[in-house]
Amino acid sequence: MLLSVNLATETIYTPYDTGRTGIAKQQVSEPVAVSDPGPKRKGHPHPNGLAGDHVCTTEHHGGTDQAVYAYAREDLDWWERELGYELESGRFGENLTTLGLDLTGAVVGERWRIGEVVLQATLPRFPCATFAHRMGEPKWVKRFTARGATGTYLRVVAPGSIKTGDPIEVIRRPAHGVTVGQSFRALTTESQLLPSLLDAGDDLPQLTRDIVTRRTSAPVLSGVPHGDHGRGDRHRAGHHRGPWQPGGLSDERPADRARECRHRLARHEGRADAAEHLVRIRALNHGQRHHLAQRAQQSDGHRGRQRHPERR
Repeated sequence: MLLSVNLATETIYTPYDTGRTGIAKQQVSEPVAVSDPGPKRKGHPHPNGLAGDHVCTTEHHGGTDQAVYAYAREDLDWWERELGYELESGRFGENLTTLGLDLTGAVVGERWRIGEVVLQATLPRFPCATFAHRMGEPKWVKRFTARGATGTYLRVVAPGSIKTGDPIEVIRRPAHGVTVGQSFRALTTESQLLPSLLDAGDDLPQLTRDIVTRRTSAPVLSGVPHGDHGRGDRHRAGHHRGPWQPGGLSDERPADRARECRHRLARHEGRADAAEHLVRIRALNHGQRHHLAQRAQQSDGHRGRQRHPERR
């Protein structure tokens, strides 16, 4: 069931990005037109799928694969118990608050009929700095990520209008079994799951496919899990250099690269590819330890040659 339809009819202040955000959604009772906004782009005049809903950072939000965002009332209720206060529908910035659907277990590519509208599940939601500012809770991004109940973004397959109280009918559930929750874990905390996302085939959004391809395409030694390419102690010395290693794609030190990725993550956590930055940060940290160990070995060798010149 569609418990409520929520729109940002006005924007509120945020210290990030454009300085304004449409995360503060309010429930509306009248029917709302839903359509495909087309590809995401900066300056998009109508980036969201619901008419009358404001989106401010159009290069990171909205577009075909993020046209509509749904969150389950059951998951809001869980957070109410966790936080100790009431969470109204729309508090997480969702356009649709559902009742009776397991959105974490929704299969990527499954389709819902709501009134005359057909929607298709695409991507999990990645918690961002604006979301954390909206909630005002300590370590919100970390806590939301650990919970893993992200809700789901949807694309518009068939346009029309929807309203609060409409039934939601799942009219297609692909057999591949790749869920929205699995996608979120693979793209954030469990990178070994990345290759499994390709089982979704054509149902997998292109953005997710591109991230999986980039994270799993580099050559590694047998036994090294996909997505863990930064573990320098398992690399062949000199045969696999990533951007975190001296002489690789960048000559910057690992710590510099890690700081850069953390900075990019802080600015762009709302983007679907923020997950790639999380995975990369972990790889950079592993690579940094390897780099420091190499420097220590080189220093020891240099001191040894100074004591014993005949070894040169």
